[in-house]
Amino acid sequence: MSVYVGAVLSLVGLVSRIKSDREVTVSILFAIYVEVLIIRLKESDYGCQLQGVYFGCLLYADDIMCLSHSLGAMRYLLKILMILVTNMM
Repeated sequence: MSVYVGAVLSLVGLVSRIKSDREVTVSILFAIYVEVLIIRLKESDYGCQLQGVYFGCLLYADDIMCLSHSLGAMRYLLKILMILVTNMM
């Protein structure tokens, strides 16, 4: 009986470890994706800048907010985002 209990506890530990490894992998992939996104937006030279510092997109957790000086620039930023999302899928 103790072997069965030990096997069940080992299985629970294995499943929780696999789940946590998957969460880490997803977090790393999301960080890479967001970094590519920021680089593409910054290289476009659209969006707001303040004393040479780029503020074209602000990030918090999984939220992304784009900032621009005009409607045309915002459309261009959104076009870049759409192209990036389409290519990543």
